Amino acid sequence: MKKEIKRLLFSIIILFGILVSFLFPFVISYENFSIYGKQNEVKYKIEYKIGSPKMIINGSEKEIDPGRNTVPIILNNWNRTLVPIRSLIEAVGGRITWYDKEKKVSILFNSIGIVLLIDNPKASVNGKEIWIDEENHGVKPIILNGRTFLPLRFIAENLGFTVLWNGEQELITLIFPQKIIQLSEESFLFKITQGESKEILVPIRNNNSYESTFSVSLHNISSPKGWMSEFCIGNACYFKDGEITLKPKEEINVQVFIHTGIAGTGEFVFCIGEKNKEKECINITLTGGE
Repeated sequence: MKKEIKRLLFSIIILFGILVSFLFPFVISYENFSIYGKQNEVKYKIEYKIGSPKMIINGSEKEIDPGRNTVPIILNNWNRTLVPIRSLIEAVGGRITWYDKEKKVSILFNSIGIVLLIDNPKASVNGKEIWIDEENHGVKPIILNGRTFLPLRFIAENLGFTVLWNGEQELITLIFPQKIIQLSEESFLFKITQGESKEILVPIRNNNSYESTFSVSLHNISSPKGWMSEFCIGNACYFKDGEITLKPKEEINVQVFIHTGIAGTGEFVFCIGEKNKEKECINITLTGGE
């Protein structure tokens, strides 16, 4: 009886070992993808288009200035976008108050308080007075056609949003919470020809008010034999892991290169993050080459 039990246990162990040997590569690939491919949850994604009275919040259309057909404007002498901000603040659960006597706007969102005065190029953020635009001290809140217009980038970034500008489409995208990777999408699919080397530019930004060091990595999740991947920061290139230090608010492009060979499909994950903080990642898929 004991020998039979031992034989049964031995058979189970052998069977388990065989299954593990077959499944191990797939388990590793899946775990790598789930770890490195994780993207911070986007709570709010808001889109403004120059000339349009509508904004899109998490896929739903909403009037920027209900009933008044007001659109975002770009003042040529400032080259900055201004919009009525009430609908945006209220849509994300914030509070905005207008004080007519002082011509003052007070905004509160996520424990951040901003106070602006009409025609004043400085504002208060959590009690600290700062320039609305460090590069152009002429930028300020204005009243136009009876509506209050505020500088969108200043408001959004100080409330913790990432602000992305698409010049070709004249489209402004706000993403909350703030991102290091300055892209509005998390996954990218590229069609390639056989043997092509594909370059993908990934803009990254230090959103902190202090110098920060980031770890950067590129992971080959699955690809045909002979494919290679690397990324370059300035003149330094890395096959898997690298590091970069950025000044406050500094933004640069990381060059990601995928060198293909035979026809097929390759999946890669690019990640960046500060030490001891969750990484941000984007997924890159290349397919083709027949």
